[in-house]
Amino acid sequence: MNEQLVLQKYPEDWNVATIDDLAVRVGSGVTPTGGSEVYKDRGIVFLRSQNITNAGLKLDDVAYIDVETHKKMEASRVEDFDVLINITGASIGRVTYVPKYFPEANVNQHVCEIRLHNSTEYKAKFLSYVLISDIGQRQIHCLNAGGNREGLNFQQLRSFVVPSPPESQIEKITNILSTVDKLIEKTQAIIDKHTAIKQGMMADFFTRGIDLTTGQLRPPVEQAPHLYKETELGWIPRDWDAKPLSDYFSYISYGFTNPMPEVDDGPYMITAANIFDGNIQYGTARHTEKQAYDTLLTKKSRPEIGDLLLTKDGSLGRMALVDKNNICINQSVAVFRPNSLCDISLVKYLLETEVYQQKMLDDAGGSTIKHIYITVIDKMLIGLPVKKEEQDRLIYMMENIHEEINILYVEKNKLVLKKQGLMQDILTGKVSV
Repeated sequence: MNEQLVLQKYPEDWNVATIDDLAVRVGSGVTPTGGSEVYKDRGIVFLRSQNITNAGLKLDDVAYIDVETHKKMEASRVEDFDVLINITGASIGRVTYVPKYFPEANVNQHVCEIRLHNSTEYKAKFLSYVLISDIGQRQIHCLNAGGNREGLNFQQLRSFVVPSPPESQIEKITNILSTVDKLIEKTQAIIDKHTAIKQGMMADFFTRGIDLTTGQLRPPVEQAPHLYKETELGWIPRDWDAKPLSDYFSYISYGFTNPMPEVDDGPYMITAANIFDGNIQYGTARHTEKQAYDTLLTKKSRPEIGDLLLTKDGSLGRMALVDKNNICINQSVAVFRPNSLCDISLVKYLLETEVYQQKMLDDAGGSTIKHIYITVIDKMLIGLPVKKEEQDRLIYMMENIHEEINILYVEKNKLVLKKQGLMQDILTGKVSV
């Protein structure tokens, strides 16, 4: 048991127990024999690490297995109100629970299921909130075992400390935090709607471009074929180029593979998990020692301001521009340093379109776990305007679209911070409910 958490002062009527005390089962699933080849288009839901998020189960990328495989994997079946936690990889520590009436399902070996004694939805929600909060995440950070391959083992997870109030307060706490979650979900839904509109507009911008004489989109190729030319990419504006991605960069590489020491403050260590929503999320990143940063890393692991970062392992194709010095990247992140042919922002916007996102996925290697290889992606053809004036006009229009979405992200982040503050106050008993 974590002595520091046990010694922390909680209200007298609170209980401090371990997950082992509270659960009837703590264990992970298995990957079915045959790996991803056994996945089906329909059947029994098979939950993997990408389906486990702090905001609930994400099922848009869910796999399925057949009934016979399901029967052979009895130990990995989930039940209503099981708490699920990712225990390996970049998504370690993401937590959710199985809602009532969820269909039959199994989990793989990267997901641990915690089944509480006499579990209810409120109990499952409460444990999820504790594990998502600083109380749980600090224990994950301290007990993370596995070196280069991050991971928790079951004995460690069983020893996690869970402070909890009387049962009557558990329902109140989960209701308060659930209310904030609903506001976050509502804001995210608006972001998703604006993002879908943005994708449609970006598709037009990067297939038709801007006619500099009118300041408007060029007519479609069907209406004005004389304004276009046919290339390996298909039809693109006549004064555009179709070039390999590498032509727009002076340098392409990826980050360190060796373990780095961790400290509370120092240069940021950026992994694929810290790049999302189009930016580097520094609040989720860890730090390394300045001396180690200076002496153990080569220049390829230390990107410069203005470089483009791309996630090449795990969640593929997410991008961000480097906006700070003294950061380093690991092997899950590729770095692209621009040359003078095109503004790096325009290349980023292009690669974020659905067409190029899908192209990167199609070209990714690996069987069960996909990887983007820089020796492949640097040969990928992209179509961009040659004239700087058109490049600048496209960037201006893109930035206006993104600004609207960024305002929504600011609102969402405020709610997330509010939730974090609430969890710190009410999950420790500092503020009574």
